[in-house]
Amino acid sequence: MDVPHIALHQLRARLSQIYTAISSYHPSHTRPPILDSSLDTGAGDDDGQWLHQDNVQGLKKLKDSVKIDLDVLGKFLDDPQSVQLPALSTNAPYLIAVWHELLCAPAPVDAVFKMFPLTGPSTADSRQRGAQRPPAAKVDIVADNGKRWIRVNT
Repeated sequence: MDVPHIALHQLRARLSQIYTAISSYHPSHTRPPILDSSLDTGAGDDDGQWLHQDNVQGLKKLKDSVKIDLDVLGKFLDDPQSVQLPALSTNAPYLIAVWHELLCAPAPVDAVFKMFPLTGPSTADSRQRGAQRPPAAKVDIVADNGKRWIRVNT
């Protein structure tokens, strides 16, 4: 039996694997502890999680994006009428590529989906009417203590 939209089924399976893997992702390089004298680490408290920054900024946004695509793909592929429809457009190839770059990036990974505002005299007047945000450059992965910026193009 020929399965319709086999490529979409493969993308959904890969996104499902990534969604599960993101939950257990921990940076390969731990950051130094936060030295803050205002932090009360009284005896007997298990507040060790406050002393290390093990999370990666933007990782939740990547996970949420993967979940949204999984839901959309699932809804499309589970619909019996989808057999007669053209293949769905999806962000899955891009999200898979971002995950791959995250895994391969030089440690430490600082951020995922980081926006860097564009500043300077040339961009100050370039805001269009109705624009809510100032112009910014989107970087998919910021790694190597900010020395390496990775942008994925699919």
